[in-house]
Amino acid sequence: MTFWELAGFQELVLRPAASIECMVFNEQGIPVTQGTVRLEDASRMFRRLPAPEPATLGKDGRAQVGPLFPGVYRLTTQGTGYADDEQIVAHDAGQVRIVLKLQPVLKGQLLDAESRQPVAGARVRATTSDGKLPRGYTVSDPHGGFAIALGSETSLLLYAGNREKCLPTGWQQIQVDPISGKSITLELVQAATVSGRA
Repeated sequence: MTFWELAGFQELVLRPAASIECMVFNEQGIPVTQGTVRLEDASRMFRRLPAPEPATLGKDGRAQVGPLFPGVYRLTTQGTGYADDEQIVAHDAGQVRIVLKLQPVLKGQLLDAESRQPVAGARVRATTSDGKLPRGYTVSDPHGGFAIALGSETSLLLYAGNREKCLPTGWQQIQVDPISGKSITLELVQAATVSGRA
């Protein structure tokens, strides 16, 4: 008897597709209402499990993700203003409580050193203090403001400038305090007077 002949005698039992309910809070226990959760196959088998569509967090900080095939998934949660959270879950985990930590952000403003007016549209780049790993890139807004998400570093190399102006030293080392969230002010000078890297 072949496999297919044997399979014809088996009783096929259909079960409801599994799903995971995510409950997302911040460190104070308040629901995080802006963000998404998504699941991706985390198994190391030869087959890849289909990934369900990402789900948007509701007003109560909850989101239902599914349907799921039996297996192991990587659950990634992203919330506005918070650091991403990743964990491994099984398809039948049921309810999963997730606590997001605030994403440290370096905020600042770019000013023209002579006119004291905001500098809009300037590039702002940050790297680790040794200059090897990029840590963020953005462009200053119409008010000269910028914001770059931080990791755990307390010291960064920062570059800011456009075609006409940049920092007096090109790249500038700054000390950051991820907890206080204090804003910094950087003054830009004529690019022709700059010495150092660009």
